[in-house]
Amino acid sequence: MTTIYLDAGALMVAGGSAAAGSESVGADAARMISHLLTFGHEVVLVGDRERLDTTRASLPIARRVPQLEVNDELDGVESDATGWLVSDSAERCAGARSHRKLKTVLVGGAATGNLAHRPADRLARSLADAVLDILATEAMPETAPGSQGGAQDQDDEADRSLVGTEPGAQ
Repeated sequence: MTTIYLDAGALMVAGGSAAAGSESVGADAARMISHLLTFGHEVVLVGDRERLDTTRASLPIARRVPQLEVNDELDGVESDATGWLVSDSAERCAGARSHRKLKTVLVGGAATGNLAHRPADRLARSLADAVLDILATEAMPETAPGSQGGAQDQDDEADRSLVGTEPGAQ
């Protein structure tokens, strides 16, 4: 089980049927949270009080999601926390990358030309893209460069057992 910290801002979209300049929860937010919960991940909402209240009121599924109110520096999240942070704030992602073990996804953020100063580990156009990326990554974790996979290890063992077993050599 992995903990996914969802910034309330990543669940919000500008415009829609709401009044101009207002924010509302994205139509697919409940479905995406449901996917994360279905696959056994813990989902924690983070953000300022106003956005959290709006989010929880707009999402019936939010009753199953723990609430953790934090500020932009993620003070409420333990320093050794692992998992993912999904946010629409480049500053929040950058803070999580430099002070936490969290992998970060910036939703709606534009890629910068300088990769050394990217604010997040991953960029996503939407919450749906971010959730699908997390689910795929958690289902198929990358192996470390230079390490051999399990199948290669089995082949090596089979090769060692064949050494010195030429016909008639006993």
